[in-house]
Amino acid sequence: MRFPLIVTLEGIVLKRRNIGESDRLITLFTKEKGKVRVLARGIRKIGSRRAGHLEVFSRAAVTIHKGRELDTLSEASGLGDQQTWESLSQIAGAYYVCELIDVLLPIEQEHADVYALLLQTLRALQRGKEKQEETLARFANSLLWSLGFLPRGRTLPVGSVVDYIESLIEKRLRSKQLLTTLG
Repeated sequence: MRFPLIVTLEGIVLKRRNIGESDRLITLFTKEKGKVRVLARGIRKIGSRRAGHLEVFSRAAVTIHKGRELDTLSEASGLGDQQTWESLSQIAGAYYVCELIDVLLPIEQEHADVYALLLQTLRALQRGKEKQEETLARFANSLLWSLGFLPRGRTLPVGSVVDYIESLIEKRLRSKQLLTTLG
């Protein structure tokens, strides 16, 4: 089966890492292909039109060219719901959610249900109408159910979710310290 050389996907930026003087490696969680890593060439230049659409937690439509080793991002456009964060604790919660997606999901494995859950949780964190701790625990439990790490219906207490996930991935979560400092 041949895969298309150019694809357009809807995704949420999970993280980004600078490469060289003007490039950036971006990790997106897409509705259609799951987690993907793409190289955005020239995105750090002052005149880049794509840079504003590819900030962490942004939702964007991206056009990707398949490469031999690394896919390249050619276009990006925002999908209208620009996020404004009111507090550092909201941002810490969003980082936690994105880190869980990044460490628990493999590359290019479609999970439309997890995409919807991520989008819903980021919006709930942004609104801030319910307790952040409850929102994050509900997200983590739902994610573990969807991925098969936890039997459906069984929930972990708020305090033990992070410990359970760290035992699964066999390393410490970076955002845990940020959450406890700001929470």
